[in-house]
Amino acid sequence: MTEKEISKQITRYINGALTEQEEDLLWEEFLENRKYYDLFETELNLTDLFQNKKFRVGESDNHNSFNSPTNRYSIAIASIAALILTSVMLYTFIFQSNTQPGSYALSEIELTQMLGSDIFRDENPDTGMLDQQINRALSLALSGNGEEATEILNSLTSESYTGIQKIRIHYNLGILAYNEGDFDLSLNNFLELTEQLPESTPEYIFENTQWYISNVYLQQGQIDKAIQQLRTIESGDGSYKTRAANLLSTLTEN
Repeated sequence: MTEKEISKQITRYINGALTEQEEDLLWEEFLENRKYYDLFETELNLTDLFQNKKFRVGESDNHNSFNSPTNRYSIAIASIAALILTSVMLYTFIFQSNTQPGSYALSEIELTQMLGSDIFRDENPDTGMLDQQINRALSLALSGNGEEATEILNSLTSESYTGIQKIRIHYNLGILAYNEGDFDLSLNNFLELTEQLPESTPEYIFENTQWYISNVYLQQGQIDKAIQQLRTIESGDGSYKTRAANLLSTLTEN
């Protein structure tokens, strides 16, 4: 079997769709080549993590597809429901001069916003080693090993990658750095997307990134930049328009 065929069989195996003979053949491939077994372990771990978090894996999502409106990133970890949960802000607080700007920012970004490579595939599987490493980092992050996940993603920045892979790497690094309190590094990764990939970046990822950047500015105490960023978001028609307007009202009234 080719690597793509093996990858497809792994997905079917995890979903319980292989015959006993097909399972035996697949395990022969695992025994002959360790990297295929590593791929199987990674996909199995991700499946388990999704199930534990009550995600439904392998189904199309309007916000998880990269190539079409209905199938963009089949396992893109960000979902609209999760976005709503992660964007809870301290809007009800009264902004006073002794209040730190960071108090109005996200305390952390949900790791379920991170992006994985298309490992649950049907027609065009891509099992490049770099994609496998991206998914390995995602698996580690969701398991609580953020430091190791960051190390893997950082090592990939020096590799030759596609535009899609670049989005996944820097977007995920931006989230991990934010949650570690390294806001300068988080900003650099998010700006890497907005400044160099505005056209090829999926719309929902672009919107998320813009929102995260406004929160980074608040965490850094850069009120003017945060307000400018929020006004840009408010002037558009994205999913953060209302939240940006509410936060702007809070910041500019004081």
